[in-house]
Amino acid sequence: MPTTRFLTISHFDPDPLVNGFTARYESVSRAGRQLGSVQQLSIGPFGSGASIEVDPVVFTTGREGRLQRLRCALRFGGPLATARRTLRDAVLAAEVDVVLGFTYMNPELLGALARVLPTYAFVEERPKSFGYQSSIRTNWWSRLAATVERTALRQLLGPVRSIVVIQPGEVVAAETRWHRKAVVIPHAVASLAPFDGPRGDAVDILCVGNFIERRNAEGLRLILDALDALQPASDATVAVISRSGVARELIEYRGERLTVRGGVDNLAPEYAGTTIVLVPSFVAWGAKTTILQGWSADRPVVTTTAAASTVGAVDGETVLAGSTPLDVANLLVALLQDRQLQLAIAASGYSHVIAAHGDAAILEALRSLLDGSSHE
Repeated sequence: MPTTRFLTISHFDPDPLVNGFTARYESVSRAGRQLGSVQQLSIGPFGSGASIEVDPVVFTTGREGRLQRLRCALRFGGPLATARRTLRDAVLAAEVDVVLGFTYMNPELLGALARVLPTYAFVEERPKSFGYQSSIRTNWWSRLAATVERTALRQLLGPVRSIVVIQPGEVVAAETRWHRKAVVIPHAVASLAPFDGPRGDAVDILCVGNFIERRNAEGLRLILDALDALQPASDATVAVISRSGVARELIEYRGERLTVRGGVDNLAPEYAGTTIVLVPSFVAWGAKTTILQGWSADRPVVTTTAAASTVGAVDGETVLAGSTPLDVANLLVALLQDRQLQLAIAASGYSHVIAAHGDAAILEALRSLLDGSSHE
């Protein structure tokens, strides 16, 4: 393959430690550097410090955002139309061959650009297909509005070469929404093992994630209650690291086993200080990157059946997974008492994440994407 000049475009992120996609940007950029040269641009609202600054309304997702997308699709101008032209002009000035757009929440920003340069849209579909029954409204007005919005978004997306998602569970949802071929380039996480520095506070069970989000907090609360109800009683300690705070379910928990910590700049010492990594979501969509983190830290992961399915984890091999809070609680207690099983599950998970989500896997997926073998 001849040398390629890549340009990556990503949302400006003022706090990258909160955003699980940051490692994904960098992993694809590293792969690009093995195939050619890479330039990077960010896009964000006025005053954000992004390489390209545009009207903040472009990034809204409520009624105002939907209306301005429809306005742009009908060729009535507006902030989104201006942002699309600004992005296109900035990229053309960069004189590149291929654009990789990580505007995963607003892929329609790439539409004007896709008409003049080969462009690939990396999106976050988050299909609600893992342990969740959709409550889509059934009245005719809601269905009509959703249909109009989807049609407008497809038009705004323009002739992108492929939609790119991070795991196979998103493919059907992406192709249904965008009416284009969807391709998988795996998510990546920074390797956290081996770790030789000072360890964080010792704890039996560690949970890392966004626990202000209720689906995560509710799952953990149910598991905590199940642990408290076990006979014989277990004294297993549980710590939560959540940069965004915690939801009411955890604030109201009155047990003594739980410790809530704020965000940390380096997760490696915290993972090194725990025995088990717990990913407690019974409602999950997208990819549970905290499972990947636990694997990369060489720690055994216990999770729910729903969460395990988002990353293709295999119960009894790369994780231990339960379908109910009591199942998960029993798995945690049993694993704490079995050092050999801890080592076996951790080793299997670590080997899997290196093989399936490491730099070599991402390079091969990017190479296939560009040479056309993975898209129409």
